[in-house]
Amino acid sequence: MKFGVRALAAVVVCLLAVTGCSSSSAWPEPTSTPTPTITYPATGAPLASAGYTNPVAADIWVPYSTVLTYTADQPNLVIAVGKLDQAQAVEKYLQENLPTLGWTITGQAEGALTFTRGEWRGGYAQGPDEWALTVRND
Repeated sequence: MKFGVRALAAVVVCLLAVTGCSSSSAWPEPTSTPTPTITYPATGAPLASAGYTNPVAADIWVPYSTVLTYTADQPNLVIAVGKLDQAQAVEKYLQENLPTLGWTITGQAEGALTFTRGEWRGGYAQGPDEWALTVRND
């Protein structure tokens, strides 16, 4: 008879352990990070269309009419340079469209702009003869 009581006690302990482990309140529900809504501008093109292979170049857009005079495309760096006559149009375009592409503008002054998204950070500046756009991750 003692064997039957011990066996019954063991079965009860096992059942409690199994049901305790399968309880939905024991494990928190997984949470998801909201994905930002990205809207692609109708009036421009991504740097990727100019031959850049870095994936971030698909998320940096410039006006269709932009002519690049220098480019750099590396795993942690993208650079685009153009002539001064397009500088104001590129700057305005970036100000209007970077936020819709998921970027956060972190600084702004006449002829200069800084922005971030995740581990990427970028900057735009115009000099006396050219404008430059740099996006890097390091």
